Amino acid sequence: MGELLTETLKALAIALGIGAVVIFVFLVISMFAIRNRVQGGIWLYFVEPNNDISGHLYRPSSDTVAVKNPDGSKTDYLINPARQFRIMYPPGFPRIVQEPVTAQMHIRGKAEPLALRDENLPATAATTLKAIKTATIMRNLTERAERMAQQGKMVTGTNALTFLIVLVAAASFASAWFAFKSFGAVQQILQMLGG
Repeated sequence: MGELLTETLKALAIALGIGAVVIFVFLVISMFAIRNRVQGGIWLYFVEPNNDISGHLYRPSSDTVAVKNPDGSKTDYLINPARQFRIMYPPGFPRIVQEPVTAQMHIRGKAEPLALRDENLPATAATTLKAIKTATIMRNLTERAERMAQQGKMVTGTNALTFLIVLVAAASFASAWFAFKSFGAVQQILQMLGG
């Protein structure tokens, strides 16, 4: 019985090892193939007449990409670096094998890409927005505290929180004192048990 179990475990280990090697080789080959495919390419999203969105990877020739439309006609779509964004290609694959590629969005049949963000607005850093938000919150908080002080309503959650902290500290002190007092009793029980 023991030999059968060890032989089964060995066979299972060999099968899992072979599977892991096959997956590793597939991932490495996929990574190189995808990297080779996206080099110099651009992903174009198209808003179709029925409001569906489709996309495909193209190789641009100079400032345009010639695309065959579903109706059989060809349209040259302009490449505008100011309206590009980055995506991971191919969509739906594990992140480890995906490669970043530039992308644009077009309305099917119109050469100019869509502006997905307002190009006239200055770029505002997230830290600046956070600082503005924090300053606004602090100003509102102090104004509220001033109003409450003028109205004589300073019994707030802060006072209750302070009382709760003092109560917890007193309970902790009391439990520590009882533990210290009962330590002698614990020593006597250990001596009676022979320890």
